[in-house]
Amino acid sequence: MALNQHLKRPAQTQPKKKFNSKNLNFKIGSDIKPKDLQIIVRQLSILIDAGVPLSEGLGTLSRSGRSQDLSEIIKKVKLAIDRGKTFSASLADHPKVFDSIFVNLVKAGEEGGVLAKVLRDHAVFLEKSLKMQSAVKGAMVYPIAILCVACLSISAILIFVIPTFASMFAGMGRELPALTQIVLDFSSFLRTKWYLFIVGIIAFVVLIKALMDNPGTKKHLDSISLNTPVIGNFLTKAIIAKSFRVLSVLLGAGVDIIRALKVSSNLVTNSLIKKVFISAQKNIETGQPLHTAFKNSPYLDIMVVDMMKTGESTGKLDYMLSKICDFYDDELEVASAAMLKMIEPILLVVLGGIVGFLVVAMYLPIFSMAGG
Repeated sequence: MALNQHLKRPAQTQPKKKFNSKNLNFKIGSDIKPKDLQIIVRQLSILIDAGVPLSEGLGTLSRSGRSQDLSEIIKKVKLAIDRGKTFSASLADHPKVFDSIFVNLVKAGEEGGVLAKVLRDHAVFLEKSLKMQSAVKGAMVYPIAILCVACLSISAILIFVIPTFASMFAGMGRELPALTQIVLDFSSFLRTKWYLFIVGIIAFVVLIKALMDNPGTKKHLDSISLNTPVIGNFLTKAIIAKSFRVLSVLLGAGVDIIRALKVSSNLVTNSLIKKVFISAQKNIETGQPLHTAFKNSPYLDIMVVDMMKTGESTGKLDYMLSKICDFYDDELEVASAAMLKMIEPILLVVLGGIVGFLVVAMYLPIFSMAGG
């Protein structure tokens, strides 16, 4: 049976069932993990490649039991296809589960008759994305754990230990050093007005979010993040690798380059790099090749531009972009290790300095009394 017949099956060939939306109690994003979605996409590509009709394959996957919420969504997609909708249009009805990348890929696969290949390529993309996210999270687990333990330890010192010094200093009958008084006042504030401290943290987070939502402020923050030593290089490569991976998959599926660039640029959260993608899209619309459109970007190595040029001249641009992403993925692993090595000593120095500050502040009055 031809693939197009799998994609659109007349509603009248199916048993008529009364649809009750109350039976689909789905809460968007409540229990859908990226790994579950990646497995479902991989399994669907295998089923279609084996000649299983799309509707039947979706029915099989809806009974897989990996995620109840995802199973309900797949049932909805299957029902829409049985009623005559295309697969891509059915997926587009659930934008919080299936993003624009997946929808555009499926649409290209439907139009080109290569749906199984498109799904297989997207499964590979999801696998690589999950691997990169896991590497980043793994690199940050140890520093964050140290920071949390240190914050709890310092808070315990300020709340439970410092007050014993305060009661001892109260009977000295002399003025305390300014450093000691600051620590005692802060300890008293944490013990008596801790709720104001929590409110202050929440207000700080809200303020940062408001600043990030402001285009002018976000542009400055994005510039600072990209120009920060080590971290800036890591962020730049991570953003470009993810965007180019999407661009490679879309081009390999037959999506035209302008639409592929538009979809991939939507993934870019950094305003400065996003501007580069938008500029490249406009340059391509005027007839420039991709490597020329990105040639003047300060965030791309000359080697990357040369690889683009080679891919365009050989007709294997999607393959070359994929190799660029593989190269950046390897670079990110090295960069994450370098960041971890840099963060560890910085954290130890900062936390050691804080503890040393507290110790000196508490012993200053004792030293002063001994000297007197």
